[in-house]
Amino acid sequence: MNRRIGALKLLLAIFCVVNVLLGIVAFSSNVPLILKIADLVYGIKLTALEPHTLYTVRMLGCFLLAIGVMSGFAAKDPVKNKAVVYGNIVWLIMRDIQRIIELKPHHDAFGTPYPVIWLGIIFVFLVAGTLFMLLPKGEDA
Repeated sequence: MNRRIGALKLLLAIFCVVNVLLGIVAFSSNVPLILKIADLVYGIKLTALEPHTLYTVRMLGCFLLAIGVMSGFAAKDPVKNKAVVYGNIVWLIMRDIQRIIELKPHHDAFGTPYPVIWLGIIFVFLVAGTLFMLLPKGEDA
């Protein structure tokens, strides 16, 4: 196994674990833990969740779990599961586009400092770019 595939497998395994854990937290009924993770991971400071917001958070938790599980399969064999890797890249880029579009509303609604939001955007973009760069192309695939 070459280093590039090894690094891709490691990144996908981390992606798997992080998304599965976030999905479990989001899907759980432990609202204080959801609020704490929302602050730590996303910089969103909330004191409570309305029932409709909790419903949406749990629904998103299902997606995070699914993305995490698919990333786990891709971590085992990224070449065979290239579509999952590309799906993760698209999802990450779309999240960044959404964060850029919603920059001011995010800042205004949650009080998250702009530098914190931009650091998150840059980090996610770098992860997406790294996934793309590590994927074997052409004859290596």
